Parts: sequence; C-alpha cells; structure tokens
Amino acid sequence: MYKQFNESIIFKTPISIINLNSVTDTLIKKNLQTIAVCNLNTVVSSDKNQKLENIIKSFSLRIADGMPIVWELNRRGITQERLNGHKVLSATIEKGLNNETKHFFLGSSEQVLNGLQKNLKTLYPSVKIVGLLAPPFGSDKEILDFVELNIEKILKSDILWIGLGMPKQEILMHSLMKYDINQVGVGAVFEWVAGTKKTAPAFMQNVGLEWLYRLIREPKRLWRRYFFDFVYILKKMTMKIFNFSA
Repeated sequence: MYKQFNESIIFKTPISIINLNSVTDTLIKKNLQTIAVCNLNTVVSSDKNQKLENIIKSFSLRIADGMPIVWELNRRGITQERLNGHKVLSATIEKGLNNETKHFFLGSSEQVLNGLQKNLKTLYPSVKIVGLLAPPFGSDKEILDFVELNIEKILKSDILWIGLGMPKQEILMHSLMKYDINQVGVGAVFEWVAGTKKTAPAFMQNVGLEWLYRLIREPKRLWRRYFFDFVYILKKMTMKIFNFSA
C-alpha cells in the first residue's frame, strides 16, 4: 500500500496531506490504490462507527473534500487545497490521456452514466471508458454480489470510479481491495458530470456554503444528515471544552 504521505487526524480519520498533482500521479502510476474523498459527514460517520473507521483507515489515501476539513487543517498550520471528487476525476482523466488510462464507472443509474459518458467524451474525445455499470438498489452484500458477477469487465480498467454515496461506496471499495485495480469513491460526482444535478456556485463552495446550496435543492434527502452531523460536532466541541476546563 502506498503510504508516503503525511496525515493529520480529524476526529478519528487520518486526512492525507497531499496536492492534486500527487493524487493524479498516484492513480495513474500506482496499482491497488484506494482513495476516500472525505467531507465532514465522512469524518463524523467514521467517528461514530468503528467498522467504517477501520474501513476508511485501510485505504491508501483519505483526501480533503469540503471546506470545513480544509479550514481545520489550515488552522493547524497545514497548507492543504480542497480535493473534491469532481476536481480529482477531471484532473486524472486529463493527465491519463497520454497514458491511455482506462476508466470504469460504477454507480448511480443508467441514465446518469450515459450522460456522464457523453459529456466526458465531449470534453476529452480520446478518453478510454471501458465500462459503465449501475448496480441495483439493495444491501451491501447484494451490491457486492452484483459487482462480483461483472468483475472481469471491471478489471479491464485501470481506475474504478464508484458513485454510490457514503458509506456504501467505501464498504464496496474495501471488499474489492483484493483485486488489481485503483478505486476512488466520488459520491454524487457522476450526476454533476452528467448534468442531472447542478454543483454549487464557486463562491458558495469557496466560503463553505456548498452544503446550504445542496440542502436547498434536496431538503428531504439531506436535512437529517446535516442536522445530526451539526449536533454531533457541537456535542464533541462541548465535551472537549468541558474536559479542558476540568
């Protein structure tokens, strides 16, 4: 496992201190790399769940997505850029064109995957997309069984991009680590690339308000996550202050 990068722990998650160029080089030049794109929900969920914590810690890299993660690292004196899944995907595809890097996309729906492929082919006409696969909705085991049935197709690629959302994609990535393939869990990125969902305006992303943009657009799906993450973080901060004061 490729482990030369420094880390800084947020809650229980060791966030890799790494720039975009090194991430793309790692994916193109190394084998058996697993990358978790970590936002605030990732580190909170990992802090709550030891099984998920162990899974995420087993990966090669855990990169900083979401401005709160970046801000906390900067507060510690660490220079770290935001590495969201969309940025990593685009930069890796572009850098891999000369190497004829082969990509496989797993997750979301057939409609989204077809839109993703069409838009990527428009942006990068020579990109090598060797497969698209939309697993059925189901348990982690059902998804893994479905993927195992198609594993020969997947292994024709160099990089497997997984867009199942957290923690399903992380659980699947961990199960597939035995195979000779690089993996990246990118959550909702497939829909942003396909154009079926819009990304937050750049100014909202830069000031850490992307969560608000997404909440306004998908309140029923996201309000619980954001509310309970906020409550959990507030509780942790209160406990830290109390312990420090004691």
